Amino acid sequence: PMALSHSPGAEVQRPLATVVIGGLITATFLTLVVIPVVYSIVMGRREQKLKAKGLGMIVLFILLSFTSFSSGLRTSDFGLVSSGLRTLSLRTCLSQASSRNALLATGLADVKTAEAFIQSGKELPKGTVDAQYGKTQTYYSQDYTVMASQSIPWPTLLKAQVKSLTSAKVMSEKRLKITQNLVASSVKFYYYQILAQQKNLAFLASQDSLYTQMKRAATIKFQQGETNRLELMAAETRLREFQQKRIALEADQKTAYQNLAYWINEPGEFEIEGKESLTMESGAAGLDLSKNPTIELLAEQVEHGKLLTAVEIERLKPDLRIGVTTQSIENVGGQNFVQAGLAIPIFGKGQKAKIASAKLQEEAFVSQKIQAESALQTDYKNAEAAVAKYRASLAYYASTALPQAVLLEKTALKSYQQGEIEYVEMLQNTQQAWQIRESYIQEVNAYNQAIITRQTLIGNE
Repeated sequence: PMALSHSPGAEVQRPLATVVIGGLITATFLTLVVIPVVYSIVMGRREQKLKAKGLGMIVLFILLSFTSFSSGLRTSDFGLVSSGLRTLSLRTCLSQASSRNALLATGLADVKTAEAFIQSGKELPKGTVDAQYGKTQTYYSQDYTVMASQSIPWPTLLKAQVKSLTSAKVMSEKRLKITQNLVASSVKFYYYQILAQQKNLAFLASQDSLYTQMKRAATIKFQQGETNRLELMAAETRLREFQQKRIALEADQKTAYQNLAYWINEPGEFEIEGKESLTMESGAAGLDLSKNPTIELLAEQVEHGKLLTAVEIERLKPDLRIGVTTQSIENVGGQNFVQAGLAIPIFGKGQKAKIASAKLQEEAFVSQKIQAESALQTDYKNAEAAVAKYRASLAYYASTALPQAVLLEKTALKSYQQGEIEYVEMLQNTQQAWQIRESYIQEVNAYNQAIITRQTLIGNE
């Protein structure tokens, strides 16, 4: 019989071959089956994380499209959807206010009233007619006497009265000019306030949409366990904050529209055209006291005081009296004669007191004008200082703060994208950027108000 023969070396080689073959099979199994399955599981979870975070990144990158806010405030309007309401430009509002405002209508009526009253300065006292009948001549005849007389003030008194009443009409015109100045300033104030609110609302609307999406992304990440509840709460808080800001700003804008509607006397709903620059033109500087409506009124008031004093002085002069009498004597009529005389103020102490009082009032008017001029110059200097201060502030925002806000926002978003900062920290940095823009709007409002104040002092020329 044939016997299988083998050597010790062959016994060693057989286990070695078995090991090599088994290793190859194991390696092949790991490579083709185990590693792909593990990789699929690991990468699947990672893709879920990236997907959730990627959604947040997409939303966050949308925010970059709004970083043009700072330049948009300075150069162009936001593209607001037309509501179909009547649109009014600043020029139209000013024109409508000048023709419709009730205060101006009242002032114009006062001017017409004062003008009509001038003719009363030429008014003469009432004439008198006296008659008597009876035994005026003899005891046996019945006779009559008819007397007509008229008192005429000294002609220079009538002239002085006309001058004083003409001055009163001029004062009414100056008061009307003050009202016109007030109306124009109020219209500009509320128009530019609405313009700033319009810009702010457009940005808040974009932020509301953005943070709504960010909250949705944070909710998905929280539900998948990729983040803690703090991120979701931060997103919700930020969203509600902007929603509340928008609600409050819409209420403020509604109030501003109501105020503007009052000054232009617009009964229907409307919206401003909003094509004007957000910041007002500063205009030419320089105060001319003679053009300020209040100073003009006070100057005319001083002149009016002098004319009133002149009227009281003229009252010391005698009045002229003329009369005609017709009568009968012993029943023979046609007995006529003319009489004339003077009414002399014998007791002139009271009238002299009136003259002294008028002169003191005249001095008071002069003092009031001097005081008003001093106050006006102080107010103008304060307005000039305010304009310069806010102009410098706006220059700082334009050159430094607003670009820093854009950079701060971009850097925060990029750092969050690269995992360098957490979501809450990113929100804190973007909040700081928003606060810079919000402060910028406040500075713009303050600057415009300072310009309007200065224009009001100059007289809105």
